[in-house]
Amino acid sequence: MSFIYVLSGTPTVAKWTLFVLLLPLLGSLGVWLISLYGQTIPGNGWRDGRDGIIWGACGATLLGLLLLFPYHGYEFLLPGAGGAGYSFVLDGLRLSLAVLVAAMWLCAAVFSRWHLSQSGHKMRFYFFFLLAECGLLCVLLSADFYTMLTGFVVLNIACWVLTGHRESEAARLAAGRMLAGTILGDLSALLGVLLLFSQLGTVRFSALKVLSAATGNHDTLYLAGTLILVGISLSCAVWPLPHRLPSITHAPGPAAALMSGAVTMAWLFSVMVLSGQLFWWNGTWGRFLVLLGTLLLTLAAITALGSRHLKLTLTLLAISQTGMILLTLGLNCLLANNNQAAAAAVVLQCLHHGLCQLVLFLSAGAVCRHQPDLSLTSVCGFGRGKKALLASFALGSASLCGLPLFFGSVNTVLLQQALAQYLQQLAADRPQRLFFQGVALLVVLANGICAAALIKLLVCLFVRTNRSPAVQAKYDRLSEWGISKTVQALLIGAGAMLLVSGLTAPLTLNFLAYNCVGFFSTRLNFTVTAFQWQGLFLGALQLGIGVVLYLLFWHNRLKKMSEPLPEEAS
Repeated sequence: MSFIYVLSGTPTVAKWTLFVLLLPLLGSLGVWLISLYGQTIPGNGWRDGRDGIIWGACGATLLGLLLLFPYHGYEFLLPGAGGAGYSFVLDGLRLSLAVLVAAMWLCAAVFSRWHLSQSGHKMRFYFFFLLAECGLLCVLLSADFYTMLTGFVVLNIACWVLTGHRESEAARLAAGRMLAGTILGDLSALLGVLLLFSQLGTVRFSALKVLSAATGNHDTLYLAGTLILVGISLSCAVWPLPHRLPSITHAPGPAAALMSGAVTMAWLFSVMVLSGQLFWWNGTWGRFLVLLGTLLLTLAAITALGSRHLKLTLTLLAISQTGMILLTLGLNCLLANNNQAAAAAVVLQCLHHGLCQLVLFLSAGAVCRHQPDLSLTSVCGFGRGKKALLASFALGSASLCGLPLFFGSVNTVLLQQALAQYLQQLAADRPQRLFFQGVALLVVLANGICAAALIKLLVCLFVRTNRSPAVQAKYDRLSEWGISKTVQALLIGAGAMLLVSGLTAPLTLNFLAYNCVGFFSTRLNFTVTAFQWQGLFLGALQLGIGVVLYLLFWHNRLKKMSEPLPEEAS
């Protein structure tokens, strides 16, 4: 294939990578064709064919990405494509994120058959569902900013359609806000990329580190980096920009899970590129990310504690976790050559974020299918007697708030280790030392607030009863979500991975961290494990803070929510 220029590796690997990237696009074209001609097939054969195409495309993409793991470091270019050419690279971090995204899409595809069984315009949903995966994989495997921005454009167009899929007035308004943010964000990011190109002469990620260190005009680099960061944040609708919140709450359950986990991971990857390549060892950029991440982590957690809506609470908790990742990225810049713990924490936090949001949002999607109104008053008592739903929701919640021996506890320990390392470097700088000691305390407090918000949801769904006896009787008649055993096993299995990965951290998480930290120009010099006294202490402390805050702010409120209305009681 003459249009593939191989920078490293072999043309065969380049062709296979390109084929894997285009598999979701081919699947979306198959869905479009079956929507035009498949309904001539008698019975439900066309529906089975549609589902087979979707599951086959998602499963084949996942398998193809797994087969690319042995070809670490391969890079290739499509010269002339899109004008500037598209380039892709295979490394541990990119492939790990891409495999997780493909697994999330496969789980969401299986879940969608049940969740959307009573919904209209399913062909449109599945077409843009697969198109979004194609755009996201292009972002994650990109080797330059032009390729990344092209992937973001495809991804955001698909997410815009998925957000407005229900066609309600609120969903259309949320989709409109997302589209406006996407247009402004893409223009801002493109301006930043052009400014970066004019300063350095290239936008290839591998060349940014050397060229940015050699240039003397750091003000232009700061301006370009800020424009790219703000633009991609607008494009991905990342909080605290206000159009994020209604967008996810109005999207269907599978789309909400992917938008909260996978799309946010694409945004985090772009911040990793800026922090790990363009602003490597840059203290000003690192302190900016620490401040931004701390504010995001704390404010989102506090807002989640006060929220009275199921999906909105989960969305805010997801944004709180992205704040923690930004904080860790800032520490990664500040620690320079001593960044092993920070780099491992960034990688594992990103993977944990995607898996955790998949479990929690698909569990919330099971609630949404039977009760479209997701206010806590309406969904109160929905999960009583539903052991499978309780298992998946509890496993996701336990890992998110960093309980000992779960995946999330490993991330908490690594972040505290990175903070401790930086505090040692600040022994002579008392003001900065006090600031970062406060940051360490805020991280523990914010995780405790997140734990309180999750306890609130667990008690509301699984302990309290609905104030309407008729509604509670309806919930009690639903046997284990009313879905197939396959979907139940899928979600419980995804939740169990959060526990199993924590228990087997020296094997699984250590392997992932070892193969991914090279993106940040470092090598792992310790073993990642969940069996540490520090992790046990922090997990118990965060859980204790969560229980206290729940008792202070939500115990009596939920008790009143479950009290029968006067007319119903009489």
